[in-house]
Amino acid sequence: MASVITVVQPALADYKWVNARNGYVPPGAIQGGFDGEKLYVCSIGSAVGKLAPGHRKCYVAYGNQAFGYDRYQVLVADNWKWVPVTGDVPQGAVIGGEDGEALYVCNAVVAGKWAPGKYPVSHDVCYVAYGNKSIGVKSFNVLISR
Repeated sequence: MASVITVVQPALADYKWVNARNGYVPPGAIQGGFDGEKLYVCSIGSAVGKLAPGHRKCYVAYGNQAFGYDRYQVLVADNWKWVPVTGDVPQGAVIGGEDGEALYVCNAVVAGKWAPGKYPVSHDVCYVAYGNKSIGVKSFNVLISR
């Protein structure tokens, strides 16, 4: 099993990553979607994904697959909003991990439902873990800390 790596974040950021496991959702967790239950933004350090509390896992997209982790970090913030991406990464976009480049927190509609995922700028899509697959979506939002 992979261990959780602490996400690097700006020292003055208006958000924090809280260690959690087995479906725990800390107070102030950011909701990134809904699929029969609220889905929250989570990270395993190198990638950002969706926390499905009922499944007790943080799911991240990698390659062509989705992977579930029972130890993860949950994004907590007081002042945030989802902003559509229409070009450059908006100022204040939250970084959820790094895999050779910054992976921004995004959310997109997959199978008619909003879900959080990761946005590597070089790929120009938001990757969401869904049905044991990594789904790349062209129309998406990024999370802004304000």
